[in-house]
Amino acid sequence: MKYLGSRRKRISIHGFLILCAICTAFGLLMLTLRPVDPSTGINFPTNTSDDMFKLEEVPKVNLSFPNGHGPGIQFKRNHKSSSCATVEEMGEVFAGEYWKESLRVRKMIRDHFALHGASRVRVLPPEQFCRQGFVMGKASEAGFGNEMYKILTAAALSIMLNRSLIIGQSRHIGSLSSLSVLARFPFEDYISYTHLSFTLKEVKHLWNQNDCVLKYGRHLVMRTDDFEKPAETNVLCSNWMAWKQPIIWFQGTTDAVAAQFFLKNIHPKMRNVASDLFGQPEFLQSRPNAFGELMRVIVSPSGDVQEAVKWVLNGGVDPHIALHMRMLMNKPVRAVKAALNCIKKAMLSNTHQVSRPRVILVSDTPSLIKDITPNLQEFAEVLHFDYRLFKGNISSVNGVHQLDFRVKDWGPAPRWVAFVDFFLASRAKHAVVSGAHRRVGTTYAQLIAALAAANQLGENFSTGSSFSFFSSFQSNLLSEGLRNQVGWGHVWNRFAGLLSCHNQPNQCARTPLLPPAWWDGVWQSPIPRDIRRLETYGVQLTGFGTINENHLQSFCKSRKTVVKTVLISRRCSRSWDINQLSQVFSPKEVVQISRIQSSRSGAPDRRVWHFQSSGIYSVRSGYHRFRELYPSGLTALPSTSSASPTSCLKAVWVLELPPKVAWFIWRCMHNAIVVFKELLQKKVLFDSSCPICGGNSPLQDEACFKRWIPPTVGWVKVNVDGAAVNEGKFAGVGGIACDHHGHIFVGFVKSLCGGSPRVVEVAALRDGVSFAMAQGCRSAVFVFDSKSLVKAVLGGADAIHWEIQSTVLDIRVDLANLREFQILFCPRIANSYAHHLASFGLWLCRRDSFVSLDFDPKGCRRLLASREFCFP
Repeated sequence: MKYLGSRRKRISIHGFLILCAICTAFGLLMLTLRPVDPSTGINFPTNTSDDMFKLEEVPKVNLSFPNGHGPGIQFKRNHKSSSCATVEEMGEVFAGEYWKESLRVRKMIRDHFALHGASRVRVLPPEQFCRQGFVMGKASEAGFGNEMYKILTAAALSIMLNRSLIIGQSRHIGSLSSLSVLARFPFEDYISYTHLSFTLKEVKHLWNQNDCVLKYGRHLVMRTDDFEKPAETNVLCSNWMAWKQPIIWFQGTTDAVAAQFFLKNIHPKMRNVASDLFGQPEFLQSRPNAFGELMRVIVSPSGDVQEAVKWVLNGGVDPHIALHMRMLMNKPVRAVKAALNCIKKAMLSNTHQVSRPRVILVSDTPSLIKDITPNLQEFAEVLHFDYRLFKGNISSVNGVHQLDFRVKDWGPAPRWVAFVDFFLASRAKHAVVSGAHRRVGTTYAQLIAALAAANQLGENFSTGSSFSFFSSFQSNLLSEGLRNQVGWGHVWNRFAGLLSCHNQPNQCARTPLLPPAWWDGVWQSPIPRDIRRLETYGVQLTGFGTINENHLQSFCKSRKTVVKTVLISRRCSRSWDINQLSQVFSPKEVVQISRIQSSRSGAPDRRVWHFQSSGIYSVRSGYHRFRELYPSGLTALPSTSSASPTSCLKAVWVLELPPKVAWFIWRCMHNAIVVFKELLQKKVLFDSSCPICGGNSPLQDEACFKRWIPPTVGWVKVNVDGAAVNEGKFAGVGGIACDHHGHIFVGFVKSLCGGSPRVVEVAALRDGVSFAMAQGCRSAVFVFDSKSLVKAVLGGADAIHWEIQSTVLDIRVDLANLREFQILFCPRIANSYAHHLASFGLWLCRRDSFVSLDFDPKGCRRLLASREFCFP
């Protein structure tokens, strides 16, 4: 029994082993017979010879989406699967004829600025100007690509909304000696901006000059909208064309995506104007180069940058191909090989092939230039801007290198080198190739390609354009497809989702000149990160990029509209806020500050030493101020700069003068000259009428040497004056305007918050000039009774008093808008009509009013006769 039991055990073990062998064989047989899906990868040659570009002839597969998500477009594929695509296959759609749409947009831009450009808008009648709308674009001096998109987005929005463009300026501290604040455009040292745009300073000046607040009740208000704050932005839910605020500022637009969000706005009008400029988002093959055309109009290189560009070209032709490699101080070999192959493909794709093309290299990594140049020189002429060899004007800032934390991002070269590289690369004739260590197609590379394509596009529809934009990917960047191309500022971000094949070899793909902002095209799909981000904007995306429009409509209806506004100019008079001043300064200082006239033309603020007329500190003025503050303990010494009347009289007799001249000077100093005034006082004459002008003005301060002379035909003579009482606590200004017949046809009276006599006088002239311009006068003579002010305005004074410097600047700005003008001095007695009107303005002080007076010429003559004065 024991033997038999042992034998059964051995038999069961042997059977189990046989059964396992049979199962294994059957499994292997099933795996062998089962069909295997083809690989999603595409095997490309890895050599660098020209044979790599001879593509294999493969059948075409028509890919169409039954849900209408994208048009049916034919692609060449070397495998049967349509579940994903390589980058090159995705880029085939961008080989379409975009140039026709670009020429259409170019004409749209030209027509817009012809109607809403600054040269036309600034000369509009006041009523039309005050109804004009503006869009502001303001950038800092961070990354050039991101900051330039802020200005380009504002320009695009101005076209969509039929508004004028404002390019914002930043405030910078000037020289330490003047302690001034200067307004500068972004990258002003390297870029020149179009004359078709305004500055905010100019708009504020024109708004006040046209009296938009008092005459038309339209305050200069700016409405802001921040794209980077999804919970507050109105980019998808509001009809921006219905906004009434004069200025709109769309903030946070650091890439090409923000402006294209209007393509999905719930209001049909906004979608239509956006589609006119950017094209339909689903037709990727025919979208215009909108930002390139805008940049072509708005910016150009400065003179110094242009000098450096010409130095690199050395009298030769423009480069045929531009290669931009953003390597972040890395130099992987695979990236260099992929870029070389992509350049060769760009050469073969060009219809006008050149035997030895010129290639311009641009990179943030200097070592990469050295590594790739020998390989390129085998078949091309290599250009590169070596700033260390350049000796132009701009090279003087070579010592200003990048901040340490920016070296890896921007490279070690001085900042201005990036602008020379940019405008060099944008002169490429046939292609721009973009490569990178991580993310391909940055905003900097996008704008290079866009501007280059716009520069090469001719006006002739029949010629078209052979320009191309290529992206060079090394295989390690595509191990997970385009999934790592995150960030809305990168051109391939909208293709980074499920439809991008993994483990792709090196790719050289055609790239859109206008980066898409949505996922309406074939092979476009979002990544989960973007799906979550779009949810904050109220957009519900599927994994393939389709939008739930019903959800967006309900989101916009349920959300509360956010309106953020900034009051740019509170009142036309730009008066001081006494309540705020009182919280900071003493009552005496508040009174002094409130009497300072603020500038209408935006004169920069500065610090002044108000004990000196020039506002500049001197030892003499400081010493005299010290004596005023601490009079005790100081010995009173006679001043060397003053002389007593007695010493002056004695000095007359010691001069070597003829006796007749000496007696005449002595009699003048003792009021002993037989003049009209003295004869009346001594009762020698009894008729007090002026023997020259006939006016009845007894005891005149000085004789009249001129009769009133009317202005020339077509000119207007404006007499202005100011008056102040109670040590400048109350003040008023007034003036009259006469035509060439001598008729006073209009006048004005205005109250001021007070001020010193010089402040009131200069305010009177400023209001007189503005008043004349408001009446439509183009040629005017301005007459008033301050010689020092005449010299200050005309530039004849050595120094302008600090109290009136900003107001004098306003006057000069206004006078520049007149065709012809003259400024004359007349004595107070000859300007009494304007003086009486200024005195009347004192009664309006509590109202801060401006009164325009219409006169009857005949009634004026009677009034003139009763006032007993004469005009110069």
